[in-house]
Amino acid sequence: MRDTQKQLRLAVFNALNGVISVPIYDEKRLVSATATTYVLLSTQQETPTEETDCTWITRSSIDLQVMQKTGSEVSKDDIDDISNEILVILMPTRGTLGITAPSGLEFQNPAIESIVSRDLSLSETESILIKLVRFVVTIVQQN
Repeated sequence: MRDTQKQLRLAVFNALNGVISVPIYDEKRLVSATATTYVLLSTQQETPTEETDCTWITRSSIDLQVMQKTGSEVSKDDIDDISNEILVILMPTRGTLGITAPSGLEFQNPAIESIVSRDLSLSETESILIKLVRFVVTIVQQN
């Protein structure tokens, strides 16, 4: 098995960057960034599922965190809308994939494994809303 997390992360980043209505960052938001709503590419997990004489097959996931810093009164509408934007791009129709695999790899079986919403209170007047979207693909690696 080879580590394909970078290839999946880049494919997702390239599919979303400049297309969705908010900035997207790889793991950490830039210190100089001022946007209060953005997407972070977060936790990744890769598990081997099969090995044959000519391929390695892994199940690979990436978490996309839709983040919004808000005032004391919050609504999940914005993060729900951004989550839907992301889903339409990553999976335009059921079973189809909106990202491109690099040479030597094949992305198959796209799925959304889970979507979780959270609220983190920073103070009486500030909160952070988080929607965590876990995107999963099977990656076939040619030798």
